[in-house]
Amino acid sequence: MDITINNRTVSLLADETILQVAARMGIDIPNMCYKEGLGHINSCMICMVKNVASGEFVPACSTKAVSGMVVETDTDEIRNMRREGLELLLSEHVGDCEAPCTSVCPAGLNIPQIIRDLQKGLLVGDVAAIKEQVTSYAALCINCDAPCERVCRRGRIDQAVSIRLLVLYFAGIDLSDTGAAVPPLPAHVRRKFNSHFGKLLPGDKDIFLREASQVGRIEAKENTAKGFVAEEAVPESLRCLHCDCRKLEQCKLRDYADEYDAKQVAFKGVERGQFAKCDEHDSVIFEQGKCIKCGICIAITEKCSDAVGLEFSGRGYDLFVGVPFGDMLSDGLKMAAAESVQSCPTGALAWKNG
Repeated sequence: MDITINNRTVSLLADETILQVAARMGIDIPNMCYKEGLGHINSCMICMVKNVASGEFVPACSTKAVSGMVVETDTDEIRNMRREGLELLLSEHVGDCEAPCTSVCPAGLNIPQIIRDLQKGLLVGDVAAIKEQVTSYAALCINCDAPCERVCRRGRIDQAVSIRLLVLYFAGIDLSDTGAAVPPLPAHVRRKFNSHFGKLLPGDKDIFLREASQVGRIEAKENTAKGFVAEEAVPESLRCLHCDCRKLEQCKLRDYADEYDAKQVAFKGVERGQFAKCDEHDSVIFEQGKCIKCGICIAITEKCSDAVGLEFSGRGYDLFVGVPFGDMLSDGLKMAAAESVQSCPTGALAWKNG
């Protein structure tokens, strides 16, 4: 009992799907709504492959592998189909991948992550993941004209966050250190796919401000020549709106959009959906506009026997994931919180503190 995938033949095991056989062969088939052990949801349709004998395109995650089957997984025809599927998902996507401040930073510093770490009382030496980049390039901020502050979304509400001084404080560099060595920036850095939030609509500002301090911009006063001191830096960091994606490097939608060169605006005329952010859970944040309705979190809450759990509500284009009976997210995600965040294929479910 054999199956042929991409001109390679392998013996079948009992009750395998095409996706499982391909994985065993080391062939990667993109998928976003599949998680081993949770059954077949068939919502994203990104795992479509071609059954050569019938000419049909079938979802690899739920199609049983049959002896004698010949399958193609990576032809131009299939890639175009996947690209269109991704572009449909992106047409409804609400949210940035990189925050505006990061997208214009000459060094590409992950500024929102720096600010979240600063809010937790951490400095660059405490954060191994970004230590090398920040240590190398933060000195650029001394003479930088701060394009990050010009595009800061907080500036559309009152005043931009004082990003330049926050980064310098985080890195332990003061304004007078004009001789700090900075390695040359690469001549060209390929930027990964980046979803764009677009213009603020009525009501968006209030949602963003729920996670931020309401105070005005704090200036460096105690030691202007050196920049911020702790008593200024931490309160100023709390003004950040956190408009980036907290799963910037763990989002399958972004990874596949980049791999297949998908365009967010391929389907013109589609209006951006309403921005929504559920932040009342102690540790989890849920952004409905980033949800692709894969159903994985619903299946996980059922498996974990959470008392309330999550469910699909509405129908058709109005389908959405929510908590039954309008309860709070903290009621719906208890025992299943960690696995749901880890398994969410996008940034819809993420840890608040990133």
